[in-house]
Amino acid sequence: MKQVGNNQPVEPGALASLRPLSARSVIASTLLGTRPPSLPGRQLVRSCEILGIAGGTARVAMTRMVATGELAMEDGRYTLIGPLRERQRRQDESLQGISDREADSQGGTWSLFVIDGGGPRSAAERSMLRTTLLRYRYGEVREGVWSRPANLSTLDQARSAVAPHASHWLTTPDDALSLVGAMWDLRSWSNEAQRLRDAMSRGQRDLDRSRNDTLPENFALDAAVIRHLQADPLLPQALLPADWPGQDLRLERDAFDAAFNRVWRAALRFA
Repeated sequence: MKQVGNNQPVEPGALASLRPLSARSVIASTLLGTRPPSLPGRQLVRSCEILGIAGGTARVAMTRMVATGELAMEDGRYTLIGPLRERQRRQDESLQGISDREADSQGGTWSLFVIDGGGPRSAAERSMLRTTLLRYRYGEVREGVWSRPANLSTLDQARSAVAPHASHWLTTPDDALSLVGAMWDLRSWSNEAQRLRDAMSRGQRDLDRSRNDTLPENFALDAAVIRHLQADPLLPQALLPADWPGQDLRLERDAFDAAFNRVWRAALRFA
């Protein structure tokens, strides 16, 4: 039920020092995992308290998020709006992975963007363009050149988002496997995925025993899993190592999330 992060993988060893999330992150993450993303204020404050955030701190954060256009409040209910609502779509995409058709693609055709050099861009504009390309799971071949296999259904959306700033081609690399190896550190991603799977296995044992006291750390763990899944480049199966753990991580996260929600809802009811 959580969403955080960018398109960079969790650093190796990060599980040893999972940091508590801020009040804003807990509020946003809780709503991102709710369908529709809306909860009564009283229930949202209780959820924050269960997850280690003081009620007063939660109320201040909720007020600030309304003021900054991240939440709407009506009749005592708080609802995600603006960029956070769009983030929910990206979260769902990361958790679902790719379709059989996208996975079965041989990865022969690639999408290639070359950023236009005309006209200076501010640091904010450059950062936004980079963030957009990462969100669509492109890798940087070299400065100003971004590419990925053209297997995802979001290709047209990526073209629309980046077109004003770049030229686009469909191309066929001479050695796709070498290009993948240069653009994504798949082994590090796989190793961290295994650490996350091990941590979820331990966490689920506590959740299966209905241990309310483990909710804050397991909430942070779930956030780390989603952050890591956002860094999955969603490559065709033909370009992945044989032991790629992406699907296993997603399936085990589904079970972990169901266990978390069961304990969280019980604690919320009696908080």
